[in-house]
Amino acid sequence: MLANGGDTSAVKAVARALADREPMVRAEAARCLGRLGGSEALAALEARAAEESDSTVASAIAAARRSAGV
Repeated sequence: MLANGGDTSAVKAVARALADREPMVRAEAARCLGRLGGSEALAALEARAAEESDSTVASAIAAARRSAGV
């Protein structure tokens, strides 16, 4: 819901969720960042992509990067 409003001030908080221990939380954070877009969101997605080990989350990150224009 947060990302649907286009509020980019939330990027930092959402980006922190990329480090959550639960894969479902990380995947949803990636989707949210993809919808928010912007350079800060893309940087967070790229950083997490380099270290993500869960295939579902990695797929969500890849899709989020594509939807954000990367």
